Amino acid sequence: MKIQEIKQQINQKLDNLTIEELTLVDSLLNNLNSYFDKKKSLKTNLQSTEKRKELIHSLRRKYAYISTSSEDFAKSKQEEIDWEERNR
Repeated sequence: MKIQEIKQQINQKLDNLTIEELTLVDSLLNNLNSYFDKKKSLKTNLQSTEKRKELIHSLRRKYAYISTSSEDFAKSKQEEIDWEERNR
């Protein structure tokens, strides 16, 4: 069934509804829109979270050999200073 046919059938059914029934249909459609908006937002957030996790994992692998402690940094800097002093 094509979209146009479905829309036509819905319109025909809507033409036969009372104002109370139309109000109910309107409310149901609003709730459906809200549901799908929330679902889309959750999906987007999950995708963003997954991309972030992938990036973090990638960076951890890429820089796994690099130490991150301040003591290691200070030690490395001191070694550089000592080397420069020796080679003056």
